[in-house]
Order: sequence, then structure tokens, then C-alpha cells
Amino acid sequence: MYPTIYDDVNRITAELVVRVQAVLGAHLGGMYLFGSAAAGAFEPGVSDVDLLVATTSAASEAEFRALLAMHDTLARDFPAWDDRIEAKYLSLAALRTIRTVPARMAAISPGEPFAWEEAGPERAVIWYDVQQNGMTLCGPETDTFIDQFSEADFVECVRRHLQEWPRYLAELPSRTGSQSYAVLTMCRAIYACRTGKQVSKGQAARWAQEQFPEWADLIETALEWRSTASGHFQHDADAQTLRRIEAFVAFAGETAQGVFGANSS
Repeated sequence: MYPTIYDDVNRITAELVVRVQAVLGAHLGGMYLFGSAAAGAFEPGVSDVDLLVATTSAASEAEFRALLAMHDTLARDFPAWDDRIEAKYLSLAALRTIRTVPARMAAISPGEPFAWEEAGPERAVIWYDVQQNGMTLCGPETDTFIDQFSEADFVECVRRHLQEWPRYLAELPSRTGSQSYAVLTMCRAIYACRTGKQVSKGQAARWAQEQFPEWADLIETALEWRSTASGHFQHDADAQTLRRIEAFVAFAGETAQGVFGANSS
């Protein structure tokens, strides 16, 4: 099985391995699948595919341009995966010290173009997920080179991100796709702070509905929006719902403080 239980994920990841190898050649150090597909919580037609690409040295400007062109071509060749690939390109040397030393990486994310970004301990959620759930597509196992993060590092990173969310929410479009992302991210953040675990947005949402019934209807709305988040199905959320989402973000920030290790049943 290569390497997941999802045939469509296996096909696109196999294609990505071939195309990345064609661009990087001997500079490719390894490729690793993480996120919902690796954790067995992938939702067909909705979830993204998350990849870490380790390079033997920092990507050059020429390699950056070639990778940009490759991702553009991939989106045209596989339109169902357009804006559903998240890939981080970072050198092996940087990954060995990522817990303490920031580095530059090339990255593409849903809703974001392929661009240079800074990577460091503030991205602990990613590195911890790779460390815990990552599947090797090619190259050495991640525990032979990636800087190790603890469960406490992961939870503290989630809490820091939550502190930034009120500002971030104010900058988000009012479109239902963006607002759904906000609500479901809050569910996953609270779950992470309660349990020390990273799960899919869908799993965290169902858990949060049970834990916090006063927010269950808002979370259900976010799940419905997420299932129809593309194209003409999107619309602007109404003012009342936007105010409730703002309140939910505040609630998540307050709830996540000091709750690590609490009962997660």
C-alpha cells in the first residue's frame, strides 16, 4: 500500500514524488506525508495533502522557480487538487536545528501562493505532526534528522497561535470558506490543548460539539460550509454569525489556557 488507505492520496503523492525528483534530482533528501492523510482522518474532496520535502541543501532561486512552475503545472493537470496541496521545502541541515534556529523555506499552502517563508520553532505544530505521524515517501526516516519536539512544545505553540487569532480573524474574508476554517481551527486548537494530540478538523469539531454544546450549532454550520467551500457555493456569512465566530475565537483562547492534561473524554 503506497502508503495510505486512500487511493486518490496515493496517486497524487506518487505523482508529486516523481515531479519533485525531476526538479531537485540529487538535491532531494526525502519526502514525507503528514496531516490528516497520514493520521487516517482524510476527508475525500475536502482535506488537503500535507508534505514535507527535505533537501540536501537550501533550495536555490533557480530551484524555487522550477518548483513554482511544477506546482502550477500540477494544479492544471490535476484540477481536483488545485489549492489542496500544502508542501514545505526545507534543508536537512535546517531540520536538524529547527527547534532553536529559524531558517528559510519554500512553501505552498491552500489559499497561499508558492513563496519563501521563515520556518522555526513557531511552526512546532507542523514539525511535531511530522515527528508523530509522518509517513516516508522516499528518503531516510524522520527521526534520523528532524529536531525533536515534545508534547509540551506542541501545546505551547498552539496556545501562542491562539493569542494571535483575534487579530488574524479581523483580517479574514467574511466568505464562508474562510470563516469555517476559523471555527474548525479553534476546535482543533482546544482539542490539542486538552489532550496534547493533533487530529483532523472534522474529528476535533465532533469532539467540541460534545464538550461544548452551547457552540454545537455554530460548529455544525462551519462543517456544512466546509463541505461546500469551493466556487459558487461560497457566500458571505451574515453579521450575526460573524459576531458568534468572533466570540468563539475568544472562547477558544480562554479555554485553552491552563487546560493541558484535563479530562479529554
